[in-house]
Amino acid sequence: MAAVKACHGTDSMYSLVYSSSDYTKTTFSTGTDEHGLKIQQAAEIAGENPLTFCTEVSEKFKTLFNTCSISYTDYIRTTEQRHRVAVEHFWSVLRNRGLIYKGSYEGWYSTQDESFLTPSQVGEVIDSTGKHMISLESGHKVEWMKEDNYMFRLSAFRHNLLDWLKANPNATCLFLVREAGCSGVSLFPETLTRLSMCGLMP
Repeated sequence: MAAVKACHGTDSMYSLVYSSSDYTKTTFSTGTDEHGLKIQQAAEIAGENPLTFCTEVSEKFKTLFNTCSISYTDYIRTTEQRHRVAVEHFWSVLRNRGLIYKGSYEGWYSTQDESFLTPSQVGEVIDSTGKHMISLESGHKVEWMKEDNYMFRLSAFRHNLLDWLKANPNATCLFLVREAGCSGVSLFPETLTRLSMCGLMP
């Protein structure tokens, strides 16, 4: 139901923006992300190949969104050819500009949340199965993981991003940050110089 709640929130924002005289061209795109270890594991448990499993799940989400009258303008799956073409083009542009390089990344990783977490985002718990680490936000189990990965050279844009954030403190894209009482500038600490590209690999 979390996905439906998130889409309802986005649907409300889309309706608000669409009704504004300042914004006549808006797009509300949603869909299903069908790549990752979590998908592979779920398909194995279901005894199906990943694509068949994803197709069934995606159709359920699409039906649910339609039932809830969520007015998206585009529903896309990451396994669709048009998505693959777009990602490969984007990847090629970044690679040709020297903004992608191969490196390694390690840290606490939650398979269910599909994200790396910082030390302050995890904690130790003891239950009937023993002692292990979990995400403090979701409660999901995490494990220390190290992997070779492609990285985006964020440092090349750091100063431009900081200047833009300072010049646009009320930017719409920072809505959630402002609601949390944070400064957009705080999103880019001095140590943030790269981003993992694992979610974009063609």
